[in-house]
Amino acid sequence: MVTQNSGPTSGIDILGGLTPVINNTITNNTGDGALILWDYSGARVFNNIIAGNSAGMRTNVTSYLIAWRNNNVFNNGAYNFSGYADPTGRQGNISVDPKLAYDGQGVPRPNTGSPCIDTGYNTVVIPEDRDLDGKARILNGTVDIGASEYDGTMPPSQGAIFVRPGGNDDRDGLSWANAKKTIQAGINKAAATSAEVWVAIGPYTEQITLKSGVAVYGGFTGVETTRSARDFRANPTIIDGGGTRRCVYADSSAGNSAVLDGFVLQNGFTTEHGGGIRLVSATPVIANCVIRNNKANNSGGGVYAYGGAPQFINVTIVDNNARDTGGIYFQECSNAALISSLLSRNVETVGNAAITVNYGDVLLMNNTVVDNPTCYGLVLANSIGRTFNNIFAWNKYGVWANTYDPWFVGNCVFGNALSDYHGTMYDMTGIDGNIKADPLFVSRAGFDYHLQAASPCRDAGTTAFLPVGALDLDGFARIHGTSVDMGAYGLALNLTPAKLVFSTSPGSSRAGQPFPIQPVVTVRTADNRIVTDYTGSVAVAIKAGTGASGAVLSGTVSIPVSNGIASFTNLSIDLRANGYVLRATSGSLTAGESKPFDIMQANPTLVVTTQPATAVSGLVFTTAPVVTLRDIAGVATSFTGPVTVGIKAGTGATGAILSGTRTVNAVAGVATFADLSIDLIGTGYVLVFTTTDYGSVESAPFEVTPKPSRLAFTVQPGGAVAGQRFLSQPTLTLLDDNGLVATAYNGTGTVAIKSGTGAAGAVLGGTKTITFQQGVGRFNDLLIDKVGMRYILTGTVGPFSTESMKFRVVSTANDLKTRVYTSNDDFDEGVQDLVGHATAGQLALQSVAGQPFIW
Repeated sequence: MVTQNSGPTSGIDILGGLTPVINNTITNNTGDGALILWDYSGARVFNNIIAGNSAGMRTNVTSYLIAWRNNNVFNNGAYNFSGYADPTGRQGNISVDPKLAYDGQGVPRPNTGSPCIDTGYNTVVIPEDRDLDGKARILNGTVDIGASEYDGTMPPSQGAIFVRPGGNDDRDGLSWANAKKTIQAGINKAAATSAEVWVAIGPYTEQITLKSGVAVYGGFTGVETTRSARDFRANPTIIDGGGTRRCVYADSSAGNSAVLDGFVLQNGFTTEHGGGIRLVSATPVIANCVIRNNKANNSGGGVYAYGGAPQFINVTIVDNNARDTGGIYFQECSNAALISSLLSRNVETVGNAAITVNYGDVLLMNNTVVDNPTCYGLVLANSIGRTFNNIFAWNKYGVWANTYDPWFVGNCVFGNALSDYHGTMYDMTGIDGNIKADPLFVSRAGFDYHLQAASPCRDAGTTAFLPVGALDLDGFARIHGTSVDMGAYGLALNLTPAKLVFSTSPGSSRAGQPFPIQPVVTVRTADNRIVTDYTGSVAVAIKAGTGASGAVLSGTVSIPVSNGIASFTNLSIDLRANGYVLRATSGSLTAGESKPFDIMQANPTLVVTTQPATAVSGLVFTTAPVVTLRDIAGVATSFTGPVTVGIKAGTGATGAILSGTRTVNAVAGVATFADLSIDLIGTGYVLVFTTTDYGSVESAPFEVTPKPSRLAFTVQPGGAVAGQRFLSQPTLTLLDDNGLVATAYNGTGTVAIKSGTGAAGAVLGGTKTITFQQGVGRFNDLLIDKVGMRYILTGTVGPFSTESMKFRVVSTANDLKTRVYTSNDDFDEGVQDLVGHATAGQLALQSVAGQPFIW
C-alpha cells in the first residue's frame, strides 16, 4: 500500500533493473508521478491499482521493455500515462473507479462491487503469497487487482458522519440523533477520521469545500443505516447559494479522492468563475447531482474546472447563466470526464458553449446537450477532445473546434439553429459512426429527452471506451439492446406502475404540529423502479388500528404525482400515541405503508388572550395585554416562568420606547402586563411576547394616539348636602393641545378633596376612581360627610391633574335655595349651590336692596 505521500516522486521510482511491481495499491499521492520507470528499467507491472494520484505512470523507457498487465490506472490528475501508450482495454488493463473504502487509519481496500475483484493475472502469483492483511492472495479462483484481497467484508472504519437540518455542529455527528447541522462541519470531522458524510434531505444554505479522502453523499431521510438505503432522486438534498455565494469549491488541497454524490446545487452566484462549482487543480468525483439556476459573471455558470482531472458522472446541468459558457467550462484539465449527463437551457451573454474545453484532455461520453438557446453545444478550443456517443441538438450552434481531426466518434449532431459544425470542425456526418438525424426524444417540449423506440440514436454508439458498469442518467445499465445508445438516457422503457413505496416515512412529531420529516411516496414498478410518467394523485391516511382512536390527519392529504414522486409538505396528527402508520393509495396500485412513528404530547402554545387596544402616548395602556400558555386542548398550563415583551422591530414609530414592567412571571400559565406605555404616537404597533422554552407570539396591530395636554372639570361639583350625593356630579375630561377631547383614553381617573379646603376631617364618599370612556370620566355618586365652605376637588389622570371651582356643603337642601353673598368667593359657591339645586323656572337672583341682580 503506497498512499498519502508527497514529493518529486510521490509513489514508486524505479531506476534501471528488472523490478517486478505486483499487487500494489498506489493512491492519494502528490508529486510528479505515482510510478516512475526510468533509464532502461524493464519493470514487470501486474495487478496494481494506480488511482487518485496527482499524476499516474511516467517513463522514458521504450514500451516493449515494460510488461504491463491487469492494472487499473484511473483518475490521476495531470495524466494517467506519460511517455507510454495508454494500454487500457488490452492485456486485462482497465481504467475504472476502483471503488475503494477507507478504514479508520485512512487505508483503502476494495469495496463491494469493485471492478478490481477477481480480475487480476494469476500467473505472477506464487502459492505462499499473502495480501496486505495476511489473507491468501487468491480467494475466489482469480487474484484481485491491488494490495488487498476482497473476502466479502467491509474494512473496519469510523463509519459515517451524519448531517441533518435539525442537527447541531457542537455534536459528534456519529449518529442521526447526534447529527451535525452543516455539511462543512461534517466534512471537517470526516477528514480527521476517514469517514463518509451522510446528509439528510433538506436545504443547506452554505458553500462547502471538499477535502481529500472525504466522500459526501446526499439523499438520506435521516434514518438509514446503510448507504444503499438512500434515494437521492426521492429525497433531494439541496445546497443553496442563496444568490450570494457559489455552492461548492475545491482546490489541490482536496487531493484526488473527494466525492460529492446525490445533491442539488442551486442558486449559486459569483462575480468570478463557477457559479455552482469551482474547482482549481482538484480531482473530485461529482456524481448524481443536479446543478441548476446558478450564475457566474465570468465563465462557467454551472461549473468551472481549472486543471486537475475532475470526473462528472450522471449529472444534470440546467438553467445556468454566465458571461461565457453557461454550463461547464474545462480549462487546462487532463483526464477529466463528463459522462452520461444532461445539459439544457443554459445561457451565456457573450459567447462560447454549454460545454467548453479549452486546452487539456476531457472525455465527453454519452451526454445529451440540447436546447441551449444562445450558444454552441460544444466548443473544443486548442483540444482534440475525446467525444463519444453524445447528442448535440437544437442549440444555437452544434460543435465548434479550432483544431483539425478531433477525436469524435458515434455522435448525433442535429437541428442546431445556425449550423451543426463550425470553426475548423468539418461535418463529421457518416464518419466514425457520427449521424445527423432527429434523435426522436419522447417530449422535447416537456423536457423528456429519453429516446423513442424508433430513435436513430438507439444502439448507435461505440462501446470501445465505455467504462465497465456504466449507468445511464436514470441509473439503469448503459446497454439495453445490442449496443450502447447515444445520449445520456437510454430507451424510454415502458415501465408499468405497480405499487406505492414510502421512500421517506414521517418522522415522530408532537400532536398538532407538522411532521419534522414529511413523507415522500414514489410510484414503482414491480421490480422497484420509479415510474416517472405516472399522472395520478396519491392520498395518505392513518392506517386503521394504528395510533390513537379518533386521531385526525391534517394538511394536504392528496397531491398529484410529479416525475413519479409525491412529496407531502404540511401533514400533522392531533392525538398523542405510539405506532402510527400512514397508508398511501392511488387508484389500483398496491398501497404503500410507512414505517411506524410516534406522536408525542404537543408543546404548549403561547397565545395573546387580551390584545392591547388603542393607547395614548405616555399613558399606561387602558387595556392591559395578557398572554396565556395553553396546552393542545386550549387550557392554560401551570407555567410560572418569565414572559418578556417588546415592540416588534419595524412597527409603530421609529425610536419608540416601551415602558413599564416588561418581564412578568406567569401565574398558572397567564402573564398580565398591567403598566405598559409607549412614548411616541404611531400606527401599526405590534408587541412580541417571548418565553425561553415555548417561543414567542405577536399581538394584533394597535395605535398610539397623541398625548393629552391637560385635564379639566367640564362639569363642576355642586348642590352638595352633607351626607347626600351631590346634585351636580362632576365630570373630568382629557383634552389635547387643540382643546379637543382625547378620545383614545379609556383608562381610570380619580378625585379627592384638596388638602386644606372645606371642613377639617371631611371625607369624600362614593366611587372616587372610575373608568373613562373615550376621554371622559363621569362620576355619579360622590358625597361629603361634613358641612363646610370653600371645598375644592382635585381630579387626577396619570400625570395630569386639575381643580374644581369652590363649592360648599350645607346641612339641608333648603340651605341651597337662598343666601346673601358678601364676596366673589361666596358668590362662586352660591352659584354652584344653585346650579346643582335649581330646576327650570326656579332660579332668581336679587340684590340686597331687592333689585334685580346682574350677573
